[in-house]
Amino acid sequence: MTMTGRRRALACAAAVAIMAAPGAGVAQPGDPSFEGRLRIGGTGILCVKEPCPRIGVTAAGTPGAPRFGRPMFAGPTPPPLVGAKEDLDRVRAAWTIDGCLIVEGRFSRPPRLEVRRVIGACARDD
Repeated sequence: MTMTGRRRALACAAAVAIMAAPGAGVAQPGDPSFEGRLRIGGTGILCVKEPCPRIGVTAAGTPGAPRFGRPMFAGPTPPPLVGAKEDLDRVRAAWTIDGCLIVEGRFSRPPRLEVRRVIGACARDD
């Protein structure tokens, strides 16, 4: 293997290690479920062509702290929802208008979002 090939292999291995490293409170895509504060909002994914998963469910993390992790779910419509009608109406409305909400609940696989309560609209840095 040439020196350039080794550098490329090391760079790829480092990138994989960084992306695979679990963080505190960050939901991993393969996790069967995540319970706690969830963010319903923009995914931060930029697309070149449609369809583009612009809105989804991510772990909310600590208020004001940087947000890391990939969406647990993203798509043009929300996953199957369980909870109080008023809370689910707010989640559906946020999804429709590309809004942003913080909820307390549980996301599980197959995709299902249980909303215990809506905490409120996302803060500027959520």
